[in-house]
Formats: sequence, structure tokens, C-alpha cells
Amino acid sequence: MRPVVRGKRPQSSKGFIEFKTYGDAKIYLIGRLGEYCSYCEVELESCLAVEHVLPKKTAVISADEMKRRELDWNNFLLACSNCNSTKSNQETPRDDCLWPDRDNTFRAIEYSEGGLVSPNKKMPPDIIEKAKRLIHLVGLDKIPTANNGKSTDLRWLHRKDIWDIATEKREQLKEIDQKSIDIFKKFLIDIAKKSGYWSIWMTVFRDDEDICRQLTEAFPGTCNDCFSDHMEPIQRKNGLC
Repeated sequence: MRPVVRGKRPQSSKGFIEFKTYGDAKIYLIGRLGEYCSYCEVELESCLAVEHVLPKKTAVISADEMKRRELDWNNFLLACSNCNSTKSNQETPRDDCLWPDRDNTFRAIEYSEGGLVSPNKKMPPDIIEKAKRLIHLVGLDKIPTANNGKSTDLRWLHRKDIWDIATEKREQLKEIDQKSIDIFKKFLIDIAKKSGYWSIWMTVFRDDEDICRQLTEAFPGTCNDCFSDHMEPIQRKNGLC
């Protein structure tokens, strides 16, 4: 899952912008993070919603806390309808789970052939459990075999398709002559930006430092501090992983 940087609350010439409704933050979030779901990473030109990391409505918090959460810039991400509805109003304390705006979720979560998403087994046990909670919280563990081969949630299929496309492009890159390689890489990055699923592209091209660097630069809001100089995932400053 792409680790992102939301940044500080937007400002105008008059100071910090106060949101009358949380929907008012959408244009600023897209400007910072791109038109991508913060969880499944699909690219959507419409239908993205302002998503509350900690739910704005739940029975376990006070009315004042609900009001604070509803308009808190630091509680906003972007989500597609599937991730948003699956996550719903589940109360998950920040430190009980990993989050793309705080942790290096790419380091803790693995993507593999067939559109599968799972915790990175090389992580410490507590991080594995927190990664598993995040995956389940937004439903990235939903696959057809978990529902007798049927599912109305097609996120797994979209991941599978993008994995196949990225793999095909990786093999094509091997056949490109040196004079055309920069042009082909630009073409490849453009495909990735239009499709979304940054983590899949990064995983398929993990052995190509240049492609990984270009992908990280091409997707707005990707946390550069989550990678070493050679594009190896590292622990995020102040994050759990």
C-alpha cells in the first residue's frame, strides 16, 4: 500500500482554511495525493470520497470528538466506494493498525501474482498483525475463493489485471534497445499513472531502481522518506514500520 504524505492543512492568504464540510477538503487532497484511493490505489477521476481514518461517527466516542474528527484535516484520506464502505465506521485505534499516512505500508504489505495482498512475513510479529488488520479493515483480503468463487467486489481482479500488464511491460523493457529505453520508460510510467496500483508496479519493477524512483516521483504525495537512496523500503520516521 502506497505510503503517502498529506501535508499540513491548506492555507490561503488569510491563514489556514477552515472546512465547512469535510467534502470541501476533497480538491486539496486530490492536489496532494492524486486521484487515487489511499487504500486499494485504484485511479478514479470521479467517485473518490473524503475518507476519515478514524470514523466520524461511532458509538464509542463523544459528540464533541465526532465533530472534531469530521473536519480534522489530519484525519482525511481519499477512498473509493469499495474501501470506504468496507471500512465503514469501524473504530480502529491508530496504534492498533498500520496507516498509509503514518507508516511505510509498502514495506509491511506484499503484493503478488493473482492480485493477492498479504502482510510481509519478514516483519516483526506485531507489525504483521497490524498490517493484517489494515488489509482486513478495507477488504483487500477479499478474493473469489473466499466466497465460493464468486464476488461482487472486483478489486482483486483489477489488481490481477494490472499485475499481468506490469509483468508484460517488464518483459518488453528487456527487449528495448538502449536508444529507445527512455521513451519506453516514460510510456510505462504514463500507463502506471493512468491505471493506479502504484504498489503493484513498484513490486513488479523492484529490481529496476530507475523505474521505482520514477514511479515514486510520478504519483503525487508518495512518501520519499520511506525509501533508501537505492529505493529499498525503510522504516518511516515516527512510523510503526
